[in-house]
Amino acid sequence: MASYSVERLLLALKRLENILRTHGIATARILENKISDAGPTNQRIDPHILSKARKISENQGLVLHIQDRHGTPWYYLKGTPEEEVKRRFAELREVYDQTLDKQFTLRVGQALEIAVSKALLSQKEFQSVGHFHDLDKHSDDTLFKKEEPPSMIGDRSCEGKLDFVMFTQKAGVIGIEVKNVREWIYSQSDEVIAMLKKCCALDAVPVLITRRYSYEAFSVLTECGIICAQGWDSTTVQSTGF
Repeated sequence: MASYSVERLLLALKRLENILRTHGIATARILENKISDAGPTNQRIDPHILSKARKISENQGLVLHIQDRHGTPWYYLKGTPEEEVKRRFAELREVYDQTLDKQFTLRVGQALEIAVSKALLSQKEFQSVGHFHDLDKHSDDTLFKKEEPPSMIGDRSCEGKLDFVMFTQKAGVIGIEVKNVREWIYSQSDEVIAMLKKCCALDAVPVLITRRYSYEAFSVLTECGIICAQGWDSTTVQSTGF
């Protein structure tokens, strides 16, 4: 895991206290959204530092938590009135439960995959596989159907399937994995390890497209020859030099 300075940890502790005082109660993902993704750029705290700050606050008894019916912990400051905790918990839990619906999570995942698919299809310099074939046939209130890329290319095969596979003259086979997940991606994340296993088996250049990755992930993975992108647009393919 990446190192961090005492100053960043102290800032994380301060922001954690401020957010919980303002919002009353929050899950780890809500805290990540408020502290890691939002706020002034120089005050955004990477999730691994935020997790350390939260654990320190819990060990000191400054931050307490309750669990919902899914086993998810919800954190709040010691001294917050019980009625306030219950009220905010009831309000936020209703919204949170809806985000756990399988149809919702699948549609969120498809949104980034569709964007990548359209970007790839807009390029004429190379061929790619793994696209949706019914985007123009119905509205987005129904999940779209995707034709997955092959798990065998020539005499090489992998377990599972990549999200997209490109074929280029310069780099050969390109394996693309798209992860539109709430969590930030680190170099040791399961998603990264699974992608590398597939790409190594297919002798493909690995490309990771995700909602957000840490500075540690970008530094380590790019040094290993992995191409990383946060989000996607049609210029990303051109800028890679394939």
